[in-house]
Amino acid sequence: MDDNLPAASGTISYTVVDTSNKGPLPAGSTYTTRFYAKVPVAGCTNSSGRPNCNFGSLTRIYSGVNSSYHALAAILNHRATNNLQFQMNYTFSHGLDNGGNNSTFNDTNDQVDPANPRADHGNSNQNVPNRLVAYAIYTTPSKYKGVLGYLLNAYQLSPSFAVQNGLPFSAGTSGSPSVAITSAGVAKSIGGGVNGSNGDNRIDVLGRNGFRRPNTAVLDFRFSKHFAVTEHSNLEVLIESFNLANHQNVTAVNQTAYFVKTSQTIKGVTTAVPPTLTFNTSSANPVQPLFGSVTNSNSNLAYSPRQVQVGAKFHF
Repeated sequence: MDDNLPAASGTISYTVVDTSNKGPLPAGSTYTTRFYAKVPVAGCTNSSGRPNCNFGSLTRIYSGVNSSYHALAAILNHRATNNLQFQMNYTFSHGLDNGGNNSTFNDTNDQVDPANPRADHGNSNQNVPNRLVAYAIYTTPSKYKGVLGYLLNAYQLSPSFAVQNGLPFSAGTSGSPSVAITSAGVAKSIGGGVNGSNGDNRIDVLGRNGFRRPNTAVLDFRFSKHFAVTEHSNLEVLIESFNLANHQNVTAVNQTAYFVKTSQTIKGVTTAVPPTLTFNTSSANPVQPLFGSVTNSNSNLAYSPRQVQVGAKFHF
């Protein structure tokens, strides 16, 4: 968190503009939040507007995250009988926390509102309420003898399937209320975000991680054949497919819900205008929302396009 912020000075009220009428905030409604404005500091000659004007942000790194996780798990297990074994696992869970950093390095300010830490309490970044995983292994019976047995025995089929809810995300904003009309008059903000605190760029009343990507599903399949070489060794020839159905698993979406506008610049002169939050829609089709639209699929270590590989293993 940023320890070099002034106290909030008044509030700022935005009018919601939404040509699609599909945004999370009703078109024409008003959203009001605190405003963190630059303040004059005695003896300071720079324009930082911060309590300690010798510095910009002063980031305090602390371990203060509280989290909770509750889950219910069910398992169906069929042990190997009649050449078949399978297992199915279902987990229903809910993870909550108050906004951990979740990154290798620190940020300047992760809080949406330094004066209201409770606004950061919400679904954790890894909250996946429903997850189902199933797999099976079937081996053909070795009932043939001689050359026929060499060709027809010891096949193995191994499908696995996993489906779950998509990862959560928040309704973000783009833009800065650098010059804005507030309840205390026209003021300049410390930084970005709807409240000017330069914290998490989202809208607190919509909750943290209150939206969700589409569900993901992955079907993998393995087919193999063992050829006996000696009594204690065999050659396995196999073919494996990952994401066999080539299902589109969404790995990124457009998280910008609203654009912040509080001022306009004409011929180099910037003046404050009534603050607005404009819902993110297509410029070519104003009734088509871009917020939540897919921007990437099958593009990480967990999800990829269909892959097929052929191999061989010698067991001894």
